[in-house]
Amino acid sequence: MKDEGLMEAYVEANQQNWTKRELEDYLRASIKERDDIGRIEFAEKKAIKGVARILKDNGVAIEVIMKSTGLTKDEIDSL
Repeated sequence: MKDEGLMEAYVEANQQNWTKRELEDYLRASIKERDDIGRIEFAEKKAIKGVARILKDNGVAIEVIMKSTGLTKDEIDSL
């Protein structure tokens, strides 16, 4: 997104004027945000695999599960 790129450039430009504490707070918040995104992505993948397992256990065709979940045949076979 354009706005995100501009915001990043603005933040980087302003970091030179930040106090050490402000920079540390910003970096800590950035790390937390990335961690939160990672946890959400992990939970989403786990939920998708759970749905795929239920579909598989109920006899839904592998091709339908693949198309519906974005999982590969190998991922579904391993459930």
